[in-house]
Amino acid sequence: MFAADKIKAVKGKWRISENNLLIFAFFGPFGALFAMKVAHHKTHKKKFLLVYLFLLIHLAVMFLYLTGNF
Repeated sequence: MFAADKIKAVKGKWRISENNLLIFAFFGPFGALFAMKVAHHKTHKKKFLLVYLFLLIHLAVMFLYLTGNF
């Protein structure tokens, strides 16, 4: 989604809303962070620091699940 939005931004086409990008980032923070870094897209916007929080939440849940504490 981030890469698609970046391509649309460069071409001056209709864009994906920031709220939709954040929703997708919540469910897939690994891909969102990777796309943000590779495409250099939305990396300076403060609200997209939430992607790092989403990543930490996912890592914590995975850790708890793998250790049997979830």
